[in-house]
Amino acid sequence: MKRIFITILFFVASFVIAQIKYVPTDYVKIQDAIDDSKDGDVIIIEEGIYYQQINFKGKAITVASEFFIDDDTSHISKTIIDGSQIISQDSASLVYINSGEDSTSVLTGLTLQNGKGTYGKWTYENVYGGAIEIYQSGATISYNIIKENKCDLDVELADWGGAWGGGIDCWELPKHKSIIIHNNIFKNNMIKSHIAQAMGGGILLMDIYGKARISSNKIINNQVESIKSGYGGGICVAGANNKAQIVIDNNYIASNSTYSLLGSTKGGGIACYFSDPIIRNNIIVYNQTKYPTTIASFDAFGGGIAVFWYIDYWQSDFPVCEDPYNLVSVIENNTIAYNNDKKAGGGVAFRSVGARLKNNIIGCNFANEQNNKQIKIEYKEVSEDKARTVYVDYCNVEGDCEELSKFHKAVGNINIFPEFKDEENWYLKKELSPCIDNGDPNEKYKDLANPQYIDQAYFPALGSLRNDIGAFGGPYSKWAEMGKPTNIKNKSTLLMDNFYLSQNFPNPFNPSTIIKYQIPHPSAGGVKSEKANVKLVVYDILGRVVTTLVNEKQKPGSYEIDFDGSELTSGIYLYRLRAGDPASSTGQVFVETKKMILIK
Repeated sequence: MKRIFITILFFVASFVIAQIKYVPTDYVKIQDAIDDSKDGDVIIIEEGIYYQQINFKGKAITVASEFFIDDDTSHISKTIIDGSQIISQDSASLVYINSGEDSTSVLTGLTLQNGKGTYGKWTYENVYGGAIEIYQSGATISYNIIKENKCDLDVELADWGGAWGGGIDCWELPKHKSIIIHNNIFKNNMIKSHIAQAMGGGILLMDIYGKARISSNKIINNQVESIKSGYGGGICVAGANNKAQIVIDNNYIASNSTYSLLGSTKGGGIACYFSDPIIRNNIIVYNQTKYPTTIASFDAFGGGIAVFWYIDYWQSDFPVCEDPYNLVSVIENNTIAYNNDKKAGGGVAFRSVGARLKNNIIGCNFANEQNNKQIKIEYKEVSEDKARTVYVDYCNVEGDCEELSKFHKAVGNINIFPEFKDEENWYLKKELSPCIDNGDPNEKYKDLANPQYIDQAYFPALGSLRNDIGAFGGPYSKWAEMGKPTNIKNKSTLLMDNFYLSQNFPNPFNPSTIIKYQIPHPSAGGVKSEKANVKLVVYDILGRVVTTLVNEKQKPGSYEIDFDGSELTSGIYLYRLRAGDPASSTGQVFVETKKMILIK
């Protein structure tokens, strides 16, 4: 491979020099390439095992495998950053993003394994970020395999402290920054504290002021073990400002666990501690909380999901949450099944918080308390008459769950076995499942429409457009299997929540490449169901128009177009999408420019 230097004229009065750097072709060490990079550069790590650590050092760069260039996912498992040979126990995370970066700092297409986390002392000892440590910064972490990393706080190293984030630890995200964690695999990561607390076997978000999204990941068989408190086997969100925006959606969260020897254990799949994220369209199955069976008074709940707080730890540990008395989680269209809690709330559990549960499957979960196998609601930090209400409506909840009618008049709930087609994909049986077309009939909860049969739901949702109870229903589901169209056509109505312009593929290219873009679905982000003005133009490096690919009004949907550069010379070209209309009902206008490289 060769080093490519890119000079780009953006549509402002400045020049930016961007480079693609290859490791080890151009640099033996990944960090050397980072140190020699500027904002906008791309570092491509060629296949191999790298016994190295990296630090983004505040740069808005992309560090990636060759997956970034050709979209071949086989590169991901073959491009490995491995921490097994790290000597220092104090700084044994694999990736550091801790110098004010934002979501423009991208880590993608890599395998991260055998990280051991970083030790730090505040009021007491901590070990955090088994593979990735993000502090007071944002980032985009996508399409990685993050496996077999471990944070272990040993009694020989400290007399009190905690272990945080076996795969990723993101701590103190500022209000103007974003963390995006999507399309990764987290598996077999562990955090272990022989002394005190442990949180977030796969992912930990702590003290969040900004925007965070955990989306479309597989989070499998991650573990939390502690002597005192163990929270969030798969994901833990511990401390969030009431104005923070946190979404956990479209993830497969399975076989994660929490264990505590002497304290409390909560949230085998997801723990929300002093926080109330939106939890939507997830499959949450076979997670569990565990503790020694000899301790009868043990504090445990929420095999699948636990949402809770403790007044004793509010001002001292989590002042980031300004008003825990008004925490209200939104939990919609999830499949929560076969989770296990040793005490109460095998499916979901709430302590002194409000919540709105709608269109969820909550069934086949187990807990020792006879009447609280599926849902547990308790109030210990505030009296019941002053507590925020937990609403459970249009859900399929197994058994005579006393909690449904305890605090409000529940609407639309059913108690019928969901009839899963299988326990691998968790699809519903088309002819038998009572969950099909049985969710909230309100238009805003409609399933995505099949682009060929617009009155039918888009698979794996089934039936008509009325909401399906479970992970595949509703307008935010991204579980659909989509075909590959040719030339330019409306791909489907399964979209992200906003306008989007993708990087062309392949890139570099010869002689043709594909450019994809999206116009929001009517149900996403408040966008109305109207056509948008769309203009897609290709420019040369001097800003001159090469060709106009699209200049028309288009319906909401996902589009792709072939760009043929056969008659052009090698070089750098820019493509610019302008979509929307300031005079429309939404007033949205989207403009984005990306670069592409033609090499003949």
